[in-house]
Amino acid sequence: KGLLLCVFISLAFIAIQLVLTHVVSKESDQHLDKDFGPPETKASYLTSTIDELLQHSEASSASLRTIINSLKNHTPPGLHGEEITDIEGETKRCESYGFKYAGRRTRRRVFYGSNIADDSWHTIAAHAMESFGLYHTVALVESNVTHMRTPRNLRFKADSLNVRAMQSGIFGPTTDVFIDQYTDTGRPIDR
Repeated sequence: KGLLLCVFISLAFIAIQLVLTHVVSKESDQHLDKDFGPPETKASYLTSTIDELLQHSEASSASLRTIINSLKNHTPPGLHGEEITDIEGETKRCESYGFKYAGRRTRRRVFYGSNIADDSWHTIAAHAMESFGLYHTVALVESNVTHMRTPRNLRFKADSLNVRAMQSGIFGPTTDVFIDQYTDTGRPIDR
């Protein structure tokens, strides 16, 4: 258990370093925040990337094709905007959690960081739709080994279809998505 905790802490630290490096330098080879020009161009990139993902063997089930296809046109009601305009609504929301609304006029942006491995696109797409526009940054770390240090193949290699789909705007038009790899060369843990 101690080793697993160390691995998890290391991966979390790598994710935080990745985000902090981006915030300080604003540079990343894997980041897809290119200058797309008009919003239609970015929407077109999202649609073409999702269409390419739908052709992939991972999207063979009807339910997965449905949820991935819905990413192309998904715009949730009440996007998580930057400016707070409904003071009464904010006051009630804060009170429902036992807090007092302090008059803040802009929203705090949320960071999401996690390990990623053989996660189903069902889960990834559902999460992206539910949190659309909420996160400032999504930072994911993929390892070439499982938590038990059993070797596994990387799914999210630089410029792969999986990375392009994750960075295509599925989490929101202004959400930065970073995926980093953690390479472990140790031997598997004896069970």
